[in-house]
Amino acid sequence: MNTNTNATKFTIPSIHVVTVKDLSVRNKGDVYAQSAFGYNRISNFNQNYAIIGEQYPSILESFMGQAYGIDPSNIYNAYPFSTALAYETYALDYDYNTGEYYSYLNQGDVAMDRRYTKTGGVSEFYYNYSRNRLNKLYWGFSVNLRSYKYEQAYTHTEMLTLTDATPFRGFEYQYKLKTSGTGLNVKGGFVYLATPSLRFGASFATPTFLNLKDTWSADATTFFADSTKVVDPQYKPEGTYKYRMTTPLRVTGSVSYQIGMRATINADLDYVAYSGAKLKGTKDVMYSSYDFASENQTIKERMNHTVNLRIGAEYNIDQKFFVRAGFNMYGPAYKKSENIDATPDLGYSGGLGYKKNNISIDFAYVNRQINRTNFLFSGSNIADTKLSANQVVFTFNVH
Repeated sequence: MNTNTNATKFTIPSIHVVTVKDLSVRNKGDVYAQSAFGYNRISNFNQNYAIIGEQYPSILESFMGQAYGIDPSNIYNAYPFSTALAYETYALDYDYNTGEYYSYLNQGDVAMDRRYTKTGGVSEFYYNYSRNRLNKLYWGFSVNLRSYKYEQAYTHTEMLTLTDATPFRGFEYQYKLKTSGTGLNVKGGFVYLATPSLRFGASFATPTFLNLKDTWSADATTFFADSTKVVDPQYKPEGTYKYRMTTPLRVTGSVSYQIGMRATINADLDYVAYSGAKLKGTKDVMYSSYDFASENQTIKERMNHTVNLRIGAEYNIDQKFFVRAGFNMYGPAYKKSENIDATPDLGYSGGLGYKKNNISIDFAYVNRQINRTNFLFSGSNIADTKLSANQVVFTFNVH
């Protein structure tokens, strides 16, 4: 079954202030030095989508499987965010003779409806220093403080398609996660003008060293023919944990070629070592320590080293108006053998620009096609989602 969802959100993509110092009077080869500080919106997590269909596996069966061998008196400590909620609302019950949990599901399918809302993004405050040497070599570095905010909420609803011989009608499960934190990294790079028309460059971004905090909660409701069961407030779970994360190293190579006085084409190629990401325990003594050894081993085994490609072109109409177009491809983060998110993300952009004297204005449209493989719960069918992320970007510069 195919479903469509849409959402619109306004954000400020960037703010920059640049100062320039003339070094040519020293006659040592350096022409200008630039210092800059500002703000960039690095990533946008805003998404709304739904996964809808009928299937025999139910999330309740997944909850029963994880609680196998656990007495009901301990279920609130063992699985407070899943099985305990189903047990509290009578979607699951316990047979003391067999020592197993059971549900009121029958042999019919469940009509499943899961709806996601994701918000947040990554923002960056930076200081940059760069120099121009002999109008041939441009080099610089930046120190970047990043702020991370991510919120995800989903509601998973299941309703029986057949209601024979059972008072059970359906079950709703809600889960919320909020992640926030800050991190620091350093970037450096250069651009070299090999000829008046050809230039190439390279840059790197060190891993970002992050301190993060997760806060999560869950709730459930069960529907019967003659009643609705909800979770007692004292059993509604909430959790929080702090940890540290190191993101992958990124290296970029670029090339640009100017065609006459009117057109320019450029390309960037990124190398990203996703398998080099690491999780670490927090230094906050208010939280229990954890070494993430098994999780880091899983990252090494399942994550990939990938390549991202960006190509752009600009055409100068009459020294004032510019037309731009671009294409990008982001490689899968998982190894091919995992068969997860195996299709690269593709992006397309187009825009118009105007420049006169010390003022420039740009207007751009950006579209990104995102393909994801979703495993809703243990034993569920696989849901492949295709997301289309659209952005309209307006830039105003005063030089």
